[in-house]
Amino acid sequence: MLRAGRLVPAVYRRIGIPRAVLSTSRSGVMAARMLGSKCFTILDYEGVETLVYRTFGTTVLHPEVIPASEFSALGFPEHRLVSFPGLKEDISFSGMNLTKVRPAELPSPRDPRLPAILVRPPSETSHYRVNASSDALGRILDHLADRSDAQVVFAPRESKQEQMLSARQWSVPPVLLRQPIPLVDLLRSVDRVLTGGGTMLREAAWFGVPTVTVFQGALPYVDRWLESEGRIERIGPSDDPAKFQWQAELERRAEGSVNGASLETVVKALES
Repeated sequence: MLRAGRLVPAVYRRIGIPRAVLSTSRSGVMAARMLGSKCFTILDYEGVETLVYRTFGTTVLHPEVIPASEFSALGFPEHRLVSFPGLKEDISFSGMNLTKVRPAELPSPRDPRLPAILVRPPSETSHYRVNASSDALGRILDHLADRSDAQVVFAPRESKQEQMLSARQWSVPPVLLRQPIPLVDLLRSVDRVLTGGGTMLREAAWFGVPTVTVFQGALPYVDRWLESEGRIERIGPSDDPAKFQWQAELERRAEGSVNGASLETVVKALES
């Protein structure tokens, strides 16, 4: 609420009262309501906490692979639900010239002779946290620490997660990312992604990077669709990490091509 209170005067000073607001944050939604503006948000995970969006009259834009009934069951009226074809990433990357993106230069001790496995741990604080997800990641890190044919590139969500590295003896020293790197550049520089789910999982899958999710909760509809398309794999509580291919000969899929209908549908919803 404090952040929303700060947003209201900042927006009003710049543009007055907007007719519509598109926000992916709860504070943005609250600020829009305070300004008296029509508010839209893009949700591609039906398990996210939606109380603020429901309370403040937000219209939900969601990928059509998520049944509208999932949001209706949460209390959203049908007239505040708009589905669009494709994925959220078709909107995120619609204005980007991907041909000009170059791989990021990863910090020491990166060994270019070895395949790079980008590891993004599960969130420790989100409301959809599942302890079993961290347990699954721990088993995979134990396995990767013993390997000499691949190198982990670790992108922690918070500093305390660095303990996942220091708690293990590594055959190949891992790369720890302490400074932010543009995501597309980062995905260009790695051979596989291992994540607790969420946006990075879907972005990596969209870019064709072989991706494993350790999320042990109910798999979101978008992730189920990506799995059915062979774009992601998931590791279960009893799966052996050795069954996954971690070496350099792993092939990348073709990158996704932007679905122009995704952005067009969202824009039309805003204009209406």
